[in-house]
Amino acid sequence: MKNDKERLGSGPGDGEEILKHQFFAKINVADLLAKKIKAEYVPSIGDKYSVAAFDPAITEEDPASDPIPDSKLELIKKFDKEFVDFNN
Repeated sequence: MKNDKERLGSGPGDGEEILKHQFFAKINVADLLAKKIKAEYVPSIGDKYSVAAFDPAITEEDPASDPIPDSKLELIKKFDKEFVDFNN
């Protein structure tokens, strides 16, 4: 089983830990979040539900092998509307 406490951004700093990584040093995060920065590369996909660009090792993984802790479920529920018909 994966240990989510070892994942980048899972500590007390949350996503800030990721944004402080040197990869993001030259990126204006406010502009990024406001979608003012144009992507240098936009992959061609069939539709918004396509997983073609993801490693099959991830997309074919049994979700039960990586359970979601109860502490994160409330946050996830806020985005339920984004996943209506996700399994169809």
